[in-house]
Amino acid sequence: MENGLFCRQNGANWRATGSTWRKTAFEELETIVSLAPDMGVTSLYSDYVLPIAHHYERNDLMLQSRVPYLQGLNEAVPPLGEAVDDWEANRRLAEAISRRAKERNIKPIQDAVDGRTVRRDYTKTLELYTMGGRVNNSKDVAQFIINASHGIPKISFEELSQKGIVKVEGVESTMGEKKMNPLITMKL
Repeated sequence: MENGLFCRQNGANWRATGSTWRKTAFEELETIVSLAPDMGVTSLYSDYVLPIAHHYERNDLMLQSRVPYLQGLNEAVPPLGEAVDDWEANRRLAEAISRRAKERNIKPIQDAVDGRTVRRDYTKTLELYTMGGRVNNSKDVAQFIINASHGIPKISFEELSQKGIVKVEGVESTMGEKKMNPLITMKL
C-alpha cells in the first residue's frame, strides 16, 4: 500500500489492538492524510492533516439509535482558521482528482469491487460527488438524507434547523432503554 486517507476518525486510538493496528495501518503506508477536527493519534501519524470543522462550526444532522429524535445542527460560529466541513474538504479533493485526471488524460479503468467489475472514470469524480451539481454543500447532503431515508420525518433542513429537533414517529423507545435492549436485558 502506498497511501492512506483517514476521514474524521481516530482509528489508531479506537482499537483494542492499537499498537498492532498502528503498525500495520501506518508503518506500511508511504503517505498518510487525515481529515480531522482534532490532533488525535491518527493525525499525529499523518503526513498531512486537513482541518475539519467541529460540530458547532457546521450544518449537519444527528440521528442516533439511543434517542428517537432527528436533530439539525446549525453552524453557530464559522470554522477556525482553514477548517471546512467534511463535505467541502471532500469536494475539494474530488475537484483536484478530476482536474489532475483530465490534465494527465487518464482514461477510465475497470476495477473489481466485491466481486463485481466497476468502471472508474476519475475525470468525473467531482461530477459524481456532487450528483451532477445537485448537491453543492452540507445542507444539500442533509436534505438528500432526509428525503431518501425511510422512517425519517419528511421536513426541509431549513425547517428542521428552526425547530432544532423533531420526533421520529413510530419509535416509542430507544436502544438504551432496558425493555428494548437485549444487551441490557440479556433476552432476545
